[in-house]
Amino acid sequence: MHVLFEAKKAVSENSTIYPPLKLEEFFSGTTLARGIFEDRFGRVRNEFHGRTVGETRNSSLFLTEEFTYRDGKTDRRNWTFYKLSERDYKATCSAVIGEAAGQTDGHRFHWSYEFKLEVGTKIWTVRFDDQMFLMDEKRLLNRARAYRWGFHIGTVFLCFEKQD
Repeated sequence: MHVLFEAKKAVSENSTIYPPLKLEEFFSGTTLARGIFEDRFGRVRNEFHGRTVGETRNSSLFLTEEFTYRDGKTDRRNWTFYKLSERDYKATCSAVIGEAAGQTDGHRFHWSYEFKLEVGTKIWTVRFDDQMFLMDEKRLLNRARAYRWGFHIGTVFLCFEKQD
């Protein structure tokens, strides 16, 4: 019983330790990012760095991501996030199939989406189960698990640092 009490206490204490995540606030302006892709066997398969530039208008966040990978390949995506309620968001991007949907819970944002991912000369349909954690006003950690045909194929680990 003591362990259960301690676990509940730790969860409730986290809500006061970390600031609440509001995507439209954190991603307004410029962030720098650095990350890796780890395959399902735990091997780092790629490294990347980049930046995002975001602008909030009305209840929408317009976010441009630019990434450069270890092999020199570059990628650019334009996202539009729509705030549906205090906690609920949906997002679109040309590589997303349909819409991405997510919800904040304190300092955490959880969302999922199907994505057209370029792998070599092919395009794979991959489902991402994506979690973001706001660590403080300037840093956000991101873990995105990737699935193909229902099988876990790897995980993206990414750290964003706000510049403005």
